[in-house]
Amino acid sequence: FNVFIAFLSVFKKEKWENMKLEYRAKISMGILEFFIESTMLNPNDEFGIDSLYLCSPIDKSFGFNFFYDAKLINYEQLFTGKELHQKLQHVHCKTDSDCFYTKECSMKCIENKCSKYLSKPQLINYCEFLRKFLNDDEKLLKELQPYFQKCSQLETFFIDENILYEKIEMPISYE
Repeated sequence: FNVFIAFLSVFKKEKWENMKLEYRAKISMGILEFFIESTMLNPNDEFGIDSLYLCSPIDKSFGFNFFYDAKLINYEQLFTGKELHQKLQHVHCKTDSDCFYTKECSMKCIENKCSKYLSKPQLINYCEFLRKFLNDDEKLLKELQPYFQKCSQLETFFIDENILYEKIEMPISYE
């Protein structure tokens, strides 16, 4: 038999204000799962040429079904590191801000060229989304504030392509 599942395509504040916290948590975990899986496509190059980058806002890129499962619905701004690098490879840069593609996808400037590496990890975008998504639950936000603070300080390392990273190693650090 055919099951039709409609996806709500926009996270409007009015929609989630009345949504139970447990459903918001389920949606949030589904989106986090996307970011985790996108970095595990190539365990030796989590933030490089074969990694997937979501270059549009999370609230415009994901929807959820009647079971509150998060689903990517906007694939137009989903690129590999190679595709992003090709878009910016001819840009002469002095700083990372010269390698701007979107707010979610700006690349590092290395030796006056835009590299294949993001200037900030995509996990930061997720944390910003999560803070907004949970913003009406003051107790939860207060408890999560130290984690949001740490998340906002993450930065990517410049990755030596001659080093193979273990699957559990991720080239990110705190400032």
